[in-house]
Amino acid sequence: MFVRWRLIVLLAAGAAATGLHWDIVQVYAWTRMYAEFSRTDTGLVALRRTFEPQGMCDLCHLVQDAKHEMEEVASPNTLAEGKAPLLWPAPGNLIVRPPAAVPLMVAVDRLPGSLNREPLLPPPRSRA
Repeated sequence: MFVRWRLIVLLAAGAAATGLHWDIVQVYAWTRMYAEFSRTDTGLVALRRTFEPQGMCDLCHLVQDAKHEMEEVASPNTLAEGKAPLLWPAPGNLIVRPPAAVPLMVAVDRLPGSLNREPLLPPPRSRA
């Protein structure tokens, strides 16, 4: 049960970090607008009015402003403004060296006697 809660918390944190919550609010706003417009108009007209930029509701404006603000925070220009990066900075010169001692493969004839001997008994036969 504890593992399930950890998974739920991890997925919720990932969704919040990627802005999924704003997408859910936007879908709710579109659904509410379509339901409101379809009371007076046909389905296609209500759908067109729902997605027109000039017909945005207060929730749509709120989501648009919040997404714009998230993009500003996540933009690379914030590093130039002196803000700390979220992750470690990439190393400038990364040097990869081979290990000091490379173990060689063991020859088959050097294996212990029990590993390279034939089995003592033949395999069992099925009773068919």
